[in-house]
Amino acid sequence: MFQSQVRSLLATQVVTRESAVNTGETADLCPYEILRMCARESRILIGPYDYVFRERVRDALLSSLGETLPDIDLLVDEGHNLPNHVLQSEAAELSGDDLLWLRNNKTAIVKETGISWLEETVDFLWETVMVHLDSLKDETQLNTWDVYPRFAVSAQINQLVEYSRVMEGVDESLPIDTPLDRLVAFLHSGYRATQSEDWLSTLQLAHRVEGRTPDVSDVVLQIRPLNAAGLIAPILRTARAAIVMSGTLRPLPYYGKLLGVRTAPTEDLLSPYPHGTRLILLDKKVSTKYTLRTPEMWRDIAKRIETALLAMPANKSAMIAFPSYAIMREVLSYGIECGHRAQLLEDRSVRIEEVEKAVLERPHAVFCVYGGKVSEGIDLVEKGSSMIDLIVCVGIPFSPPSSHQKALQAFFDRRYGEGAGYRFSVVIPSIRQVVQMAGRLRRSPEDRGVVVLLDKRFMRHIAMFGEDAASDLWPYEDVGELRRAIQMFNEEGLK
Repeated sequence: MFQSQVRSLLATQVVTRESAVNTGETADLCPYEILRMCARESRILIGPYDYVFRERVRDALLSSLGETLPDIDLLVDEGHNLPNHVLQSEAAELSGDDLLWLRNNKTAIVKETGISWLEETVDFLWETVMVHLDSLKDETQLNTWDVYPRFAVSAQINQLVEYSRVMEGVDESLPIDTPLDRLVAFLHSGYRATQSEDWLSTLQLAHRVEGRTPDVSDVVLQIRPLNAAGLIAPILRTARAAIVMSGTLRPLPYYGKLLGVRTAPTEDLLSPYPHGTRLILLDKKVSTKYTLRTPEMWRDIAKRIETALLAMPANKSAMIAFPSYAIMREVLSYGIECGHRAQLLEDRSVRIEEVEKAVLERPHAVFCVYGGKVSEGIDLVEKGSSMIDLIVCVGIPFSPPSSHQKALQAFFDRRYGEGAGYRFSVVIPSIRQVVQMAGRLRRSPEDRGVVVLLDKRFMRHIAMFGEDAASDLWPYEDVGELRRAIQMFNEEGLK
């Protein structure tokens, strides 16, 4: 009965968690066992990065399949996201609340694990927090030996990792996640940090409450890796074959270094969209550069957004992206007429479903932020065609400097030479967000649309938009030329 259900599923459809649950309810079978057996019998598995690039999940998955890494072929989509994802997934943290729990239960922890130095470790981490708490502003960088005690026994840490390991991955289950598990993961990362300078340890203020001094419950200890290549390359090189692809995997030499596969064969494919179906308008005057931010600049940007919205017929929706909510509020304060498009503003509480429903009902002018839920969390497509024909990119989303960014910059400078750090850790990731935003314009060969880049600094980075960007580019001087360019583009499309 069980085997016949598995064969039936595999023969009739792509097996998903939902279909396994439905089959399990109908046949009174365990959905997890259905998924596990289907995975063992399948030639292709589709899942998140963690299936392969997170050690605990990969080991559990491959064990369940009865395979090893050299037995499998990898196809990594949206590869530009992989380095950052791996750095985040391999990071470890302990919150102040975790430390409070561990401190109250340290005797029981020693009794449960049989490792006596864990009690002293909890006191050690508590002291690290207390030493820096009074002077803590937003974050402070720590020495590795401030977060990893020298008396810790590395062999016993590995035993603790095995002790806390649970089956996860195939059924999308989560590991047991208690303060003790997080302590084990933290110590494991701490030990790795002592073996390399390519890690960053910090104490951060997780949240601030007005009217009172921060206490232990307001902070978080973090250990984060900096060398994505060191975590990714061994997996790509060990697999039988690996292909990493993305529509925004430019510049290729940069990603070759970031992924640790600089000598791998590369292929940069031309755009599949017909020539003349996209117009890129680049403003030669405005900029959101910090030293140029004035009321006059915000007013000029608002006027250009309004001009583009009114010049482009409201056949589809428009998206207007900003580096931050603060800049979006500044620009919107000068009033922007959206013509026949309804206005929709993203905030931190917006639900993706609300945006999708609104855009399906009628054309909207969607105001959002780079890297947010709206700009990256949804794909506004209907029947294979983009629901967007105008994208306005306001400024370059350079992130505020943090200890993590500074550490990444220093790491890249050490690895690839002075000056590489700023380009690798700041410029390219920021421009890539804009390129991803602009890429929403076309989803089929029949799509046509306009991208407006509202920052003169884009001119020096236009190559990241692809080889065909130069032929689509129109640098303009003022709102009059902006209006005429859009009108000419639309008239050409009617011929």
